[in-house]
Amino acid sequence: MPSLIRKLLFIRNIFRRPKPDPDEIAQEQWHADFNNENRSRFDIKSEISYDANLLPNLISSGRSLALSLKKTACNAWVHAPDHCYRDAHFSASIRINAKGGYAAGGVFFRMVDERTYYSLLISSKGYFRLDALLNGMPQPLVGWTELPLFTGAALGANESVDFSIIAYGNNITILIRGRWAAEISNDSIAEGDIAFAAASYESAGELKGNNSGVPYVAEVFLDALSVDSRLDEVSALY
Repeated sequence: MPSLIRKLLFIRNIFRRPKPDPDEIAQEQWHADFNNENRSRFDIKSEISYDANLLPNLISSGRSLALSLKKTACNAWVHAPDHCYRDAHFSASIRINAKGGYAAGGVFFRMVDERTYYSLLISSKGYFRLDALLNGMPQPLVGWTELPLFTGAALGANESVDFSIIAYGNNITILIRGRWAAEISNDSIAEGDIAFAAASYESAGELKGNNSGVPYVAEVFLDALSVDSRLDEVSALY
């Protein structure tokens, strides 16, 4: 009986726990748990042009957050609300299945809303880029640049790309596959949330559906994501 009472109290406390203030700057160390939608923190919802799901990770144990795009010229993202970051170290691992076409995936960070954020994207052709979107107006910060340790071939469907973003004050440092890739200074956006993003630029051809499921022109998988926004840790890392 005491064990049951402790469990009931634990459940009650979860529901009573106040939600984070979206205007408060989070200082935490956090790893996304894609085995459980609630613990992933992402608002996982599908739309007409894409599906968002937690799917089994085919190259390792556990699950991944997947964005499956149904058409070309499509940009999609799923947002992790209620946790606002300023200085932070973001680490992630993604896979891109362009299905013979051209696609990209990555993260939006310091995301104020759908019209204002920083964007780091990695393409299926082996390039990355960094942009700032300000009130809907794109501002390229680093144009398409070849990935470190790139062999010249398109990324395989099961080829993981690990990357890190160190956002410290006005400075943004990008590391890809453990190598320094870029560094810029930009004061456009001070703080905001994070989102997982995908884009489809070209399709290998027209796909036709059948009763077995919905065809996709590209799929992007977020296999891992961690955030360290403890100021002392970010400062030391930078």
